[in-house]
Amino acid sequence: MDQKKFSWEEAIKLGWKATLDHLGFFIKAMIIVFVISISLGMVTKMTEKSVPVLSLITNLMGVFFSLLFGVGLIKIYLKICDGKVPELRDLLSGITPGLMLRYLAAALFYSLIFLGGLILLIIPGIIWLMQFQFCTYLVIDKGLGPIAALKKSSGITKGAKWDLFILTCLSVLINLAGLLALGIGLFITMPLTMLALTSVYRKLLSEPGLAVT
Repeated sequence: MDQKKFSWEEAIKLGWKATLDHLGFFIKAMIIVFVISISLGMVTKMTEKSVPVLSLITNLMGVFFSLLFGVGLIKIYLKICDGKVPELRDLLSGITPGLMLRYLAAALFYSLIFLGGLILLIIPGIIWLMQFQFCTYLVIDKGLGPIAALKKSSGITKGAKWDLFILTCLSVLINLAGLLALGIGLFITMPLTMLALTSVYRKLLSEPGLAVT
């Protein structure tokens, strides 16, 4: 049976407090992300038949910005969990092509592993979803390559998968509640759940013998 290595209750509380402390920042950051993403999506859809070349370009731009913001937001969550004050420029600062490629590769490997697990009667997919979920964090935070990040994620989540599963289920329910609140609630629930997860990552990474230098 998994040994309890963190408290998902404490993680949710920490995420809630950190979100309230930086609520103004998150509202601005998420507005920027949503406006750019939605605008590109609308242009892609509107020009899909009339100007297919433009539609393709904006679609590729959408993918690029999705990756860019994915990396930037994780950097911001890590910064907050380390007790630092985030800035809007953190969405883009320090993000290199090499980092984005490693992030993309790790995310793709993670997705393929999860899909493979689902094919194997679902349960392995859920286990692997918990086991390797911090691979992108390790790429961004510690500069690891995709394979090394997957291995390290497997190491730090050992003995914590059940609590990670509970935290994941709670995060889904919390974000669903945010979505039902006319979508406005997501401005609180999304950073709340991501900060909770990031605090758990920091906690697991600090376990003796598991730190990455």
